[in-house]
Amino acid sequence: MMTADISREQLQASTLTICRNDVCYPTRLAGLRAGMQWPEPVGRLGKPTMELQVQSLEEGVQGLLIYYLSNDDDGWKDGDVFVVTLKGGDGRSIVNFRGTARYQTVQPNGPLCDGTCHVAVFIEAGGDWPNRPRPVQ
Repeated sequence: MMTADISREQLQASTLTICRNDVCYPTRLAGLRAGMQWPEPVGRLGKPTMELQVQSLEEGVQGLLIYYLSNDDDGWKDGDVFVVTLKGGDGRSIVNFRGTARYQTVQPNGPLCDGTCHVAVFIEAGGDWPNRPRPVQ
């Protein structure tokens, strides 16, 4: 979770890049709308995919919730380094986030069923936007 001090129009002209241990996948955000889930394959079969949810917050600030899905359980380990970069259409750097993963094991269907996930969550300072107070309308 993170926030970006950027207008919706600027966000739509931006490029989001997610790297894990120096393997990077960029995607353009043209067409992104408020509250939209943004499924975007950023690699080939068996490579990571990304989902992005965006919400307008205070004037000029967008909340970004990024789901980076591995599509492959092999090779993921505590200490993986993730870098998230958002560059505006003009090339300026808007967000530069770097975090080191400590994975938690999640078994949403119970310990005897398939569906074991390994999850790392990063919340950038000011990025816990689902829990922020909403402006009075």
